[in-house]
Amino acid sequence: MLVERVTRPAARLLDEPARARWCPQDSLLTLIAIGRRWTAGLAVRVAPPLPRSDSLPISRFLGGAGTATVALRAIGGAARLAITGSLSFRAAGRLDGGFDVTVTDTAGPPARIRGTLTGIPIIVPADGACEP
Repeated sequence: MLVERVTRPAARLLDEPARARWCPQDSLLTLIAIGRRWTAGLAVRVAPPLPRSDSLPISRFLGGAGTATVALRAIGGAARLAITGSLSFRAAGRLDGGFDVTVTDTAGPPARIRGTLTGIPIIVPADGACEP
């Protein structure tokens, strides 16, 4: 997963392999990437079957089917939550797509963040394995 801050000062925040997990029982697709300085996470509520192509709005909160949210966190820092944005993805055993969001920023006004998802394997746990 590649995550870049578009708002000045522009910077590459994260460029690390990501993991995706989809639990059909609760319609939750989660992605996470952990780097040395930043961590990124996405949660998407998609009803089975997992769509082969979709575009969804992103907001602060995950709600019903067709909703998504994004959180970023600097190691040792505060989380930055998506205020608004969009996610587009294709899922066919692997996840490809991207997101473009505005996030809260402790250093000032909200910042624009763009992410790229490329060839992320999707893990679908065995029946019942989605429970915490």
